Amino acid sequence: MTCAARSIAVARRALLVISALPLVASIAAQAQNQQLHAVRDGTAFAINSEGEFITNYHVVKGCSVVRLRWDGNEHDASVIASDQQNDLAVVRVSGSKIEPLKFREGKGIRPGDGIVALGFPYSGLLSTSVQVTTGDVSALTGIRDDIRFLQLTAPVQPGNSGGPLLDLSGNVVGIVSARINDLAVAEATGSLPQNINFAIKSAVIRTFLEAHQIVYKTAPSSTQLEPADVAEAAAKSTLLLKCFNEESRETATTLVPSTSQSPSSKSDSPGQTPTSGTMAVCGRPVNYLINRDKTPPDYSALLGIWTGVWNNASKICGGLIIQQVNSDGTAEAIYVFGPSSSTSSFPWKEQNVLAHVADGEISFVDEQGNKFVFDAVSSGLLTGAFLSPSGRLHSSFGKIN
Repeated sequence: MTCAARSIAVARRALLVISALPLVASIAAQAQNQQLHAVRDGTAFAINSEGEFITNYHVVKGCSVVRLRWDGNEHDASVIASDQQNDLAVVRVSGSKIEPLKFREGKGIRPGDGIVALGFPYSGLLSTSVQVTTGDVSALTGIRDDIRFLQLTAPVQPGNSGGPLLDLSGNVVGIVSARINDLAVAEATGSLPQNINFAIKSAVIRTFLEAHQIVYKTAPSSTQLEPADVAEAAAKSTLLLKCFNEESRETATTLVPSTSQSPSSKSDSPGQTPTSGTMAVCGRPVNYLINRDKTPPDYSALLGIWTGVWNNASKICGGLIIQQVNSDGTAEAIYVFGPSSSTSSFPWKEQNVLAHVADGEISFVDEQGNKFVFDAVSSGLLTGAFLSPSGRLHSSFGKIN
């Protein structure tokens, strides 16, 4: 592959939206033979006193039902405007008394200026309350000098999409939209990017709102607050957005797991018992139970046994058995590591972990506090990164069962 072709390939894969899938207005009632299942979580923030909130298009794309959560309750919302090209959408909720955020007016933000980002990353796995990260504006353009974006150093994760990016006066300067795809860049360049994330500029958002005659407020950024004060005030205006789709009750039926089924008699059809068995992973037998009936169809391709070798000097074998993925994106999995050959002295270990699935990624933290992130690049391959204080390792895990 030529350098130019490789550069194009990196650009296509480099941006990774950070909330994930399905735009249809909220429906008032569901048919009796249908029920809702959660698809993804994202973030939205109030832009006026009319109950209107802005988020990313990719957060609400394809949702049968959209809900915003505040005061411990979920409230149905309707998508009233959208712009797929610029990744923006506005949802409206009746009866909202949420105080809106204001957009920065006057001189624009500069590289090096401090910023605060709010959102709900890994909701349900981490804290259920809004989370705050801080950093700086590192560039006034995005990938390939895209002038619609700001580049920032504040860490963002799946679930942050649609969250406000604020200056140190507490005014909106952007909406968190994407982060760099670490694995794609590492594959192409041989090095890992550090703290490269992106937000859609407030000027793009304001043009979108004006085109749809949606009111918003502005304020000058004439004072400088502590980041904690900015976050405390903005948290009241930043809500968790949940996307739901319909599924039939028959599809959602759960069954009692079998305790005697062998690997050779596994069942993939709805209404059948789950697959249980034993398989050697990294040199030792591991008991597993693959439960397809309790896993939404969108996640079924992740189920099974994956294994590979971490690309470090010790050549450590790693295995991941994804047994069940729940509708809220949590996943029950077994992580195994051990020696890659009989001559290695590396210890073997099996751990039960609670993972989280979002945006084509599955991630978890092991018993030692190390973080693992796998990017599902195809149905038969997981590209993984192991992150620890001592460094990073990479591998591609292939599906073996």
